[in-house]
Amino acid sequence: MAAGVIGRGLYIKGELHGEEDLIIEGTVEGTITMQKSLTIEAAGRIKADIETENITVRGEMVGDLTARQKITLHEGSKMMGDMHAPRIEIDDGAYYKGHVDMPED
Repeated sequence: MAAGVIGRGLYIKGELHGEEDLIIEGTVEGTITMQKSLTIEAAGRIKADIETENITVRGEMVGDLTARQKITLHEGSKMMGDMHAPRIEIDDGAYYKGHVDMPED
């Protein structure tokens, strides 16, 4: 199954739900609930609370992240909010401000 894409020129405000992978290159405000993986690309600007299986951040994120598996903040990303996941990876050069909760399996 191919991933859905929210392109650079798109702005979405509200609730977003889905059962496949999602790549965000545009701007999203609201709430995002996905069954699979979510990737915020370098051009992505997100102001939302997100819940999904895996989250990868390369762009700017404001809000709380909840992942059932893993959250990854890549070099150059900016994340402001709380992170909840059993595994969290923060690359050198990523900016992060918030709290981390890593529940045991």
